[in-house]
Amino acid sequence: MSHSKYEIERASKYLRMSEFFLFNSNAMKVPAGISLSIADKQRARIIDAIAERDAALASKLMEEHVRGRPQRAGLTGRPE
Repeated sequence: MSHSKYEIERASKYLRMSEFFLFNSNAMKVPAGISLSIADKQRARIIDAIAERDAALASKLMEEHVRGRPQRAGLTGRPE
């Protein structure tokens, strides 16, 4: 499945939709551009770690990314 174009596209859509729902449920108190930029940079670092086959770093970065979503959405204060 990891080489399935369909699965890649579907996962990408889920990522964007999750950010969309988090921001909209917060009545856009946090400027989306800043938070989405942060999320995009985090995802790029995760992709780089995977490309370098650094599983430990990829795992650490992914955990930070997922745990940071509420903060990026402004549910716990200002964006990181």
